[in-house]
Amino acid sequence: MKKNLQILFTFFIVLIKSQSPINSYIKETNFFPGSEPSGLIQFGDNLIFAANTTYGFEPHKYNLQTNSAEMIQNINNGFADSIIKKEFYKIGSSVYYFATDNSNLQLWSTNLTTNVTTKIKDLNIYYSNTNNIIAKVLNNKLYFVFQQKLYVSDGTATGTIQINNVTNVGNYIFENNGFVYFFGNNNNYGREIWKTDGSVAGTTVVKDINPGTASSIIFGNEKMYQFSNKIVFIAMDGNSNLGLWSTDGSSINTTSFYTLSNNSIFYDFDFQNYDKLLFTVNGNLWKTDGTSMGTNLIYTSIPPINKLTYYKNKIYIDTTSNLFYVNQYDQVNFLTNSVGTLFQTISPSNNGNYLALREYNNNSSPIYFFDNSNLLQTNIKFTNDTKFIEYQNRLIFSGYIESYQDFSTTYKNTELFSYDPLNNVSKIEKDLSNGSSGAPRNYTEINGEVYFQSRDGYYYQIYKLDSNNNVVKLSGNLADDFINDTVEFNSLIVSGNFIFFHNNKLYRTNIITHSSEQISPPVNEKIYGTYAVSNNKIIMKTFNNTDNYMRIWSLENSSTNFSLLLEKHVNNMPSLSNVDKDFVKTDSGIYFKMLNNSTTEIWKSDGTLNNTIEITDIGSIYAFKSFLGSLGNKVIYANNLSTGLQNSELYYINDSNNQNFLIKNNYRFIDGNSFVANNKLYFFTSNSNGFYTEIHSTDGTLQGSQLITTSFFTGENYITKCGNQNYFIGKSGGNQIHGIFKTDGTAAGTSLVIDGYQPGVIGQNFTSLNCLNNEIYAIDSMQRIFKTNGNVGNYQQVSFTIDNQLLQQPNYTWIKSLYIHNSKIYFSVDQYKNHGEELFITDTINTLSVSDDHVIGHDRILIYPNPVANEFNIKLNNGEKILKVLIYDANGRMISTHHNTLINVQNLSAGIYFLNVFTNLNSYNSKLIKK
Repeated sequence: MKKNLQILFTFFIVLIKSQSPINSYIKETNFFPGSEPSGLIQFGDNLIFAANTTYGFEPHKYNLQTNSAEMIQNINNGFADSIIKKEFYKIGSSVYYFATDNSNLQLWSTNLTTNVTTKIKDLNIYYSNTNNIIAKVLNNKLYFVFQQKLYVSDGTATGTIQINNVTNVGNYIFENNGFVYFFGNNNNYGREIWKTDGSVAGTTVVKDINPGTASSIIFGNEKMYQFSNKIVFIAMDGNSNLGLWSTDGSSINTTSFYTLSNNSIFYDFDFQNYDKLLFTVNGNLWKTDGTSMGTNLIYTSIPPINKLTYYKNKIYIDTTSNLFYVNQYDQVNFLTNSVGTLFQTISPSNNGNYLALREYNNNSSPIYFFDNSNLLQTNIKFTNDTKFIEYQNRLIFSGYIESYQDFSTTYKNTELFSYDPLNNVSKIEKDLSNGSSGAPRNYTEINGEVYFQSRDGYYYQIYKLDSNNNVVKLSGNLADDFINDTVEFNSLIVSGNFIFFHNNKLYRTNIITHSSEQISPPVNEKIYGTYAVSNNKIIMKTFNNTDNYMRIWSLENSSTNFSLLLEKHVNNMPSLSNVDKDFVKTDSGIYFKMLNNSTTEIWKSDGTLNNTIEITDIGSIYAFKSFLGSLGNKVIYANNLSTGLQNSELYYINDSNNQNFLIKNNYRFIDGNSFVANNKLYFFTSNSNGFYTEIHSTDGTLQGSQLITTSFFTGENYITKCGNQNYFIGKSGGNQIHGIFKTDGTAAGTSLVIDGYQPGVIGQNFTSLNCLNNEIYAIDSMQRIFKTNGNVGNYQQVSFTIDNQLLQQPNYTWIKSLYIHNSKIYFSVDQYKNHGEELFITDTINTLSVSDDHVIGHDRILIYPNPVANEFNIKLNNGEKILKVLIYDANGRMISTHHNTLINVQNLSAGIYFLNVFTNLNSYNSKLIKK
């Protein structure tokens, strides 16, 4: 046998074939982190905003008609933020914004007609994130204040200038009658009110209210407003009288009209066509129209004011106890609502038809919309962005629904959301950032549907893919941060209708009600294993490092209380984490290992105290895998003695009477991997020189235990049955390169299928063997999924399309998991189009021959008549109950779903179709010909 294998290595030929790409779809679970869109502004069918889609905050564009989004430009060509201020300004067909490619303050623009992005001007001033920028479009120019200097831009480099004859410019800039007004001073004047036409020559003081270098504009009392075709501001005259002043831009008409007391409080407010100003004096509400006669008390003892907001000819007043409003008749009321919630305003929508509200002092408040008569609640939560865009009967804005908390930090999936007020529908409008990884793992199948674990944010949750390939999130409150990929352990088990997931904690998810809960183990107990002992009970293995006891507990699926079944003192706990695949489950209970001081014991339990019994002590150290599997009523295990590993023993336990029997000794070392075929259990050992691997078989008797072959491979793993063969990965030959082997349990039927020693052709590390249609699918280290039919040298790369584009490197970096179920391939791809590692699923792959029936093992699907014109019958000969039948066309698209065994296909076009038949126990595939 050694000679034959050596010849095989010498003349090994690899056949790499191409195939038609298989259509697949991305199934995202981790939408974190959010891109945090900010500063939304509408240009026709486009939204412009700042967002972080892995390159820092950059300008982005979203087309409201096509639902397509793109980054306008990565301005600094890296991953740091380019956007300095998350606001955008519209002049003509261009949008203007502040960004930088070198840490200086720079003005940029994007022309929405030509899609050309231009750096307008680098102002050669270092920008710090502690700097503030005040900017407005006034008189068709962009005015902005930076570091107490006033700038103006007409959209050109030469037309972007500093108004350099005035300094100490304040934060207020308003336009009135063709001039822009602001506070400032120069060598001739103290701080006064100024105006400009956008040129240095056209920038003059309006009036020297406090003559000479003394100031009338006092820090702490700076306020300016524009309404009723005038500028209203606070100033102090030469006699130290503080009052309200108004101006039309001329010195003669710049006059004081109301003297202020020390207890007057004013609020920042942009009026947008409202003709009054509100302020408080000694806790009473006053209004002014900019004249002495029009300045009056309108409401007494109003609660402390937080904010003023204009909406539909009313001023809404946020206070600490009510949301008030003042109408055009100066009547003061408060906004009543049926939910009894105290609200505060956010801002009106861009077209003024809705007022956005939030719950008072609630940082995770949902967003509400008020349409002047009805209060509408969304499911979308508020972020700090205050822009709400109306577009074709929906509101579009920045918000989030999903979040999670990690210690004291709350992480939010902030993206573009939309709300339909007519149908009261909240939904995500566009997910811009997909950079975090779901990293799907631990797939399992229950009742024909696939369940798995995947991240949503930082923590893993439980998901399922239903029969229509919809991703359904079953849990939302699990808080385990990772799944250990390096140490084998069962982090996910199924008991009845419950999925249990553990890492440092234990979680239980009901797959029927989609409810989940954390179940705290007893204090100081670290989970070392979970086992589904029945459909209504699990048992759990723990270790307590405060008292050095290993314990076994039972837990009913309907309870949160653990019952102690067993405890043993441990002298030295091995440095292992959650190794719990070393067990065997039978109809009568779970066989598992325990440590007792430094001794390894085998125990059995059905989850009750009376039936938790010790079977035997073994010489193996706890770290060695012992259980090989079950054969009939025999539970077979290895006892690897620690004396040089020269005398390993093979035992079985009679599952009926719990008696322990030696089958055979003098094995070199039994490594714990095994498979069952031909009514025998096959297992692997080292050979006499301790290097290559032997395959042995046993039927549980000495006479029925024999050496099958000694072969040129070591370290077998990923043993997978496919057809009549068992495939595994091992290191092949003297070069110790990974290869794919197969065996039918005979020496002649054991061979190397794929030799990994093919640099540049075959990836040397193979993982995740799966069987589909009698072919093995796997991942190689070149990040390809391939398949083989088991013939020596056969190697065919499997290709996929996503959105009609071929999935190929360098468009992704890694393929990390592979699972096959119901003729579909489930695999995860990392960094595909800036997505993190997420799940992909293919169309149904059907390669069955056309016939009147389909045989899987001894189970027969009968379809008659086939070919069919109108109706066909379907049944199984094994007594299983048919629950559902799915019909797919030749392209893998699902056509229809049926829940009976007489199916009408009269409306189908002539051709070949594929059937997925789900029963109460299994699922099957077959073909149907429609005449």
